[in-house]
Amino acid sequence: MLASPQLVAMRASAETVLVWLDSMNRTFGPTEPIYYYVSANCTGAPMMYVDLFRVGYVSNGQLYYPSGPATSQPYGSWMESGFCSPAEGSVATFAAMGQMSVTNLQAPFTVR
Repeated sequence: MLASPQLVAMRASAETVLVWLDSMNRTFGPTEPIYYYVSANCTGAPMMYVDLFRVGYVSNGQLYYPSGPATSQPYGSWMESGFCSPAEGSVATFAAMGQMSVTNLQAPFTVR
């Protein structure tokens, strides 16, 4: 049987965040976030992309998610899987990166 990744909604502080869940293996999905930076060399405070939904990522027991107000602004670079890429002249909607431990959460989750 093939693994079936699903999106689940979680509360992280004051945000509702969608997170990938590997329902076959009863764990969080193995996704990696993409971080965006104002600078041209992936330095400074990382930002996370926001569109219609806020999508978070779990890595090493930590949930990383877009937190706070979203603003449309230019960015100079982005980082994925440890590689920095320039993005001169690009504009998108971002929020600051929030972080929350999920080490005590175990699937299946209770839906209320």
